[in-house]
Amino acid sequence: MDVIYSPYRAPDTGSCGFVVTARDITEHMRAEEALWESEGRAKAVLETAVDGIITINERGMVESFNVAAERMFGYTADEVVGHTVTDLMPLPYRAEHDTYIKNYLETGQRKIIGIRREVIGQRKNGATFPIDLSVSEIMIANRHLFTGVARDITERKRLEDELKQRTHDLGERFKELNCLYVISKLAEQRDITTEEILEGTVDVIPSSWQYPSVTKARVTLGGRVYSTADFRESQWRQASEIVVQGEPIGRVEVFYLTEQPTSDEGPFLKEERSLIDAIAERLGRTIERARLGKERATLKEQLHQAQKMEAIAQLAGGVAHDFNNLLTVIGGYVSKAKKALPDDHKAVESLRRVQEAADQAAGVTRSLLTFSHKMETKKEPIELQASLDTALRLLRQVLTAGIEVLSDAADEQVWVRADGTQLQQIIMNLAINARDAMPNGGTLRISVSQSARPPIKPATLDEPARLVAVLVVSDTGTGMEPDVRDRIFEPFFTTKPRGQGTGLGLAIIHSIVEDHDGSISVESKAGQGTTFTVELPLLDLDTLWDTPREVIPPKRGRGEVVLLAEDNRHVRGILASSLESLGYEVVQATDGSSLMDCFELNRDRVELLVMDVDLPKRGGLECLRDIRSSGGCVPAIIITGSVGPGLEQRIDDEAILLRKPFQIADFTALAGTVLGERQREKQT
Repeated sequence: MDVIYSPYRAPDTGSCGFVVTARDITEHMRAEEALWESEGRAKAVLETAVDGIITINERGMVESFNVAAERMFGYTADEVVGHTVTDLMPLPYRAEHDTYIKNYLETGQRKIIGIRREVIGQRKNGATFPIDLSVSEIMIANRHLFTGVARDITERKRLEDELKQRTHDLGERFKELNCLYVISKLAEQRDITTEEILEGTVDVIPSSWQYPSVTKARVTLGGRVYSTADFRESQWRQASEIVVQGEPIGRVEVFYLTEQPTSDEGPFLKEERSLIDAIAERLGRTIERARLGKERATLKEQLHQAQKMEAIAQLAGGVAHDFNNLLTVIGGYVSKAKKALPDDHKAVESLRRVQEAADQAAGVTRSLLTFSHKMETKKEPIELQASLDTALRLLRQVLTAGIEVLSDAADEQVWVRADGTQLQQIIMNLAINARDAMPNGGTLRISVSQSARPPIKPATLDEPARLVAVLVVSDTGTGMEPDVRDRIFEPFFTTKPRGQGTGLGLAIIHSIVEDHDGSISVESKAGQGTTFTVELPLLDLDTLWDTPREVIPPKRGRGEVVLLAEDNRHVRGILASSLESLGYEVVQATDGSSLMDCFELNRDRVELLVMDVDLPKRGGLECLRDIRSSGGCVPAIIITGSVGPGLEQRIDDEAILLRKPFQIADFTALAGTVLGERQREKQT
């Protein structure tokens, strides 16, 4: 109860006293207790809240500032209460805040009240930070009070920015991986050229950079340039070297056409530096693989060519023996027939042509063996124009009537050191190829000349030029496309229909020319004919022969016994008859066993052994060594139509080697010389 004592004086009596007024305040006390309890709870909430809670009045002055706000801004409540709330804001938000409150009080238009938004706060130390702010309004005793709940979202913003950056980085990495993936897929395609890979690379680069719309790319390799459409350079450039086996061979470049914000490397990101380096490295590996692939293909082709050459060598070696035997027989009987006829007999010229053809055939065999590295050529001084004249006599028989043959002779003799038969084979083969290129007729021109060429490896500036003999064979035929021209010297390459060419002719010619330390070149265009130029070292006339040639006439015998062992009956027959015609007695054997038997029966009579290397049953060399080991000191001539390295070394001083085909006159002269030496040894 609430009791009030009031003094009182009675007006009529003047007596004094008190008036006691009593009021039941039970409800009032309850209301006060409720208020105290509410304020206590509110204060507890304010002091324990994790968010900053700030109350301001309509003039912007702070009336309350909780503990969380103290931690957030770095001020104490005493430092803030009674001061303007704009102290907690950085510029330019300070000026804007007072305007917001004024406009709201005048117009009721809300911009921040009742609206949750992100704002920037400023700590006591001047640092700014992001705030998530929501503001509410209350009226107390006709006063406008505004309460803001502020949450420091620095960490949340950091995480959001980090997530945003990671998302951006992931997108960039995806573009980078896609770029490298596209380049890898290009490189994996079959039958794709390096040029196509580089063109595809420059096309994919711009979309992989930060600003693709202003990005241009260029790849430079081996003097060639591959670039994006409408390419142009600028000052904003990023580049990386293409390196193969430690050597820079090209460059990848990226340009921004317009200025962009500065980043890690000018306007470029560090990830873009990694990407352009990765592209250059990937291209380097791709080019290196392509080179290795070409090298492997070249080695494979070389192996294939070597296998074909080995097949040629085996074929040539197998054919040469029998073919040389036949040529020896042909040459022998031609020589025998010419001796039996007077010089003015009409058949002598025909026999001479047969002998020339046989010599040409022997040259073909030697060329094939030389080409397959089965035989070394024997070179001697040859006058090139004379060799051409001989070849032309044979050519006129095989050229069609519609082909005009023109020969341009040199002003002076042109001497070379060469195998005469192979030299004619070069002329014949080139001329026949020209004939085949002119099915409807045309002009074949062959010229011989000499010319000066620069020294191959000049030791001094004043070293004289080298002199060469030049043979030019040209035609007005169909000519060749570049892809055909580049392959014409390859073994087995031919443009002729199956059955009309082996593809060995020009390959053998190329081999012959190289064997003579010369060179051969070709100029040709489709529809404009072909010209072959052969250059051979010119021979000095003063050194044509080191010693004068001696012509040894056949020497007649006086009944000396010659033991002849040859399994080919035609060769055996012509050799025996040639020796017998000169007065020698010939004992014939057909194989190794009969050779040994004949020698034992005639040991004391045999003055000369003539035997083939490849005799049936027992080889000629084996028989010769058995004869030597048994004390037989008879001189021997080994004849052979076979080929193969090392035969001379195997024979050494035991015998004289004579290779087929040979002239009968050379054989009989050799036999006479050996027998003459033996007779002189006996006399001494």
